[in-house]
Amino acid sequence: MNDRVNRIKQVIETLGLTKHSLANLSKIAPPNLNKMLIGEQTITDRTLHKIASTFPQINLEWLKTGEGEMLNPGSPKTQTVESGIGVMGNVGHDMMNNSEKLFKDFISGLQAQNALTEKALSQTGKSLETLQKSIDNMAKSIEGNNLAMQNTNQVITEMSEQRKIIDRLVSILEKK
Repeated sequence: MNDRVNRIKQVIETLGLTKHSLANLSKIAPPNLNKMLIGEQTITDRTLHKIASTFPQINLEWLKTGEGEMLNPGSPKTQTVESGIGVMGNVGHDMMNNSEKLFKDFISGLQAQNALTEKALSQTGKSLETLQKSIDNMAKSIEGNNLAMQNTNQVITEMSEQRKIIDRLVSILEKK
């Protein structure tokens, strides 16, 4: 199995990829690929088939057994490698398509989040309007209470004056 590890590492290097990008593009869980590459997990034929299906320039038989050439002869991507340009042109195109999809998904997520935020703000605005009305009503109530207190104070003052008058009258009557 160690030979399979070396062949996968060689594919990663030849294609100019990272372990993570090879795993993602080949629909292999990155942690599983890492375990395979350090010998903690068996590299199955299914895993090798996923890699060869994702990168048709890679010879599946070579991946499995090491027999033959790593790159399939006549593959357009093989010609690119042989010309020194690298496979990244085609792989890069695939990655750009994946990146574009991820970006569109990200934008869609942001738009959905924005709509929810606007809805929440709208509801918050309505709640603030209701709160402001309650505050206004409380202010009017306090204002009314202040008027009532002023009236009560006036009544108390008048009663106090009347009490003084009554006390004088009582005093005068007691002297007689």
